[in-house]
Amino acid sequence: MDFTPAQDTAIHAQNRELLVSAAAGSGKTRVLIERIFTMLAEDGFSLDRLLVVTFTRAAAAEMRERLQTRLAEAAVNDPRMRRQSELLETAQISTLHSFCQKLVRAYFQEVDMDPLATLGDETVCANLRAQAMEAAMDALYDRAAEDADAASLTAKFEDAAIARILDALLRFLTSLPDPFVWLTEQAQKTYSQADLQQGPMAETLFADCQTLLSGAQALCAANDALAEKPLCPEPYRKAIRGDGQAVRALAEASLGGLPAMMAAAAAFALDRMPSLRNLEGEEALIRDQYKQNRELLKKRVAAIRESLPQDPEDAIRKCNAMQPALRGLCALAKDGDERYAALKRDRALLDFTDLERMTLTLLKNADIRAEVADRFDGVFVDEYQDISGVQEAI
Repeated sequence: MDFTPAQDTAIHAQNRELLVSAAAGSGKTRVLIERIFTMLAEDGFSLDRLLVVTFTRAAAAEMRERLQTRLAEAAVNDPRMRRQSELLETAQISTLHSFCQKLVRAYFQEVDMDPLATLGDETVCANLRAQAMEAAMDALYDRAAEDADAASLTAKFEDAAIARILDALLRFLTSLPDPFVWLTEQAQKTYSQADLQQGPMAETLFADCQTLLSGAQALCAANDALAEKPLCPEPYRKAIRGDGQAVRALAEASLGGLPAMMAAAAAFALDRMPSLRNLEGEEALIRDQYKQNRELLKKRVAAIRESLPQDPEDAIRKCNAMQPALRGLCALAKDGDERYAALKRDRALLDFTDLERMTLTLLKNADIRAEVADRFDGVFVDEYQDISGVQEAI
């Protein structure tokens, strides 16, 4: 098989940990298969001591088929590779959830799981989840008469809005290794000006602004290309240089962190675009393209400004004022999650989130983790960009 130098490096690298990042359709899975084959053929690994996971049954089946083809070619003249080909039928090449399910069944007593529990149909689980959330919402309004946090949540949001927020929050929490530990920490937090300088809030706002800023810089680069055209009118060249300086100043200010970017975005302004008459042909095309790019540039910077608090002190005050409602939401989410778990438990059902949480609970046990780890000499994950926080922890 022919591989590029970069692919060949990934196949033969001796790193203990290796991440292959490349565009869609560039052959990442092919490289993964070839790396596994090379480890079997050249490095003495055995297929029954490798764990290979992906995200769909179809992808797992395709990987197994590709590896079977590769092993069959080598098995013709190599007895050892014939043995590896025989091991393929029982090799752990599966979805991540299939791996989790096997592990949970093997250690069901450690997670207080009914050994007869089955993976619930998605529609059935969705209905049970909706039933649990509806009951939790009813209980919220009962608590609001006595609980200040619940009362704060119901006072700030309409019923339908709370339901939407709850649904979005619970879906997000399923991706976290310790969802309710994280949620409790957020609900108990007191914000200060320091949160606009460092930490998750500052990092999130800054990352959003950097994305918008990169768009503004790309527009400036497009305008610079217009300025290079021989027929670009000189007034436009001068204006383009001025626009570029303004955006560069904003980019330089961003190096000083979020507060500096807030100040620079608030002060950002472009000079008026020159008004030239009687332009025709390419000159008119340059004018129209420059005008269009300039309007988009203004919108990008306006979006930066709008995404940042105009009054930092007022923003922090509003964040802290929202904390009682957030504590109410935290209690609501826990209640809904517990009610959903109870409904599943009564029917001996599990969902994918249960498999992930139980697997992580098992692997936090040092003895079980060592026992499971001792089964494998290599772990491979295809489509790693789709992995969640809890799956990465696993």
